[in-house]
Amino acid sequence: SPPPPPPPPPPQPKRSRSPPRSPSPMLRRTSEMDSVKALQASVAQRVAAINDHKNLHYDPRTRRATFLRELAMKRRYFGSEKVDEPTAEWLDENAAQPVLVDVTALFEVFLEAAQKLQPENRITVVVVRCRNRNG
Repeated sequence: SPPPPPPPPPPQPKRSRSPPRSPSPMLRRTSEMDSVKALQASVAQRVAAINDHKNLHYDPRTRRATFLRELAMKRRYFGSEKVDEPTAEWLDENAAQPVLVDVTALFEVFLEAAQKLQPENRITVVVVRCRNRNG
């Protein structure tokens, strides 16, 4: 009689597809650095455009914005016989408006950049008023 047939090969385990590999930490870090550099360049360009208006000047080294135009307020009187209402009004609203628009634009540039880096980031603006001692 003929020899028995050879036994069938054992079943091969099913190969599952391995999940796609994430980029190496070095590539991820390089990509993040490229994103940060692009964001920094965008911020610098937008700040330069605001500075070009000549209403204020932002200095990235000191992180301070300096008004280049005078923002005068209407005078109020406070005396023993007469007291004006304690309200504040611009002496010339038309002169103050472009400066305040640029302050707002500058704030928005930094807020957008901070939130692009990390959505939960917040920024703080501190206003320092220096009286003109020569005036």
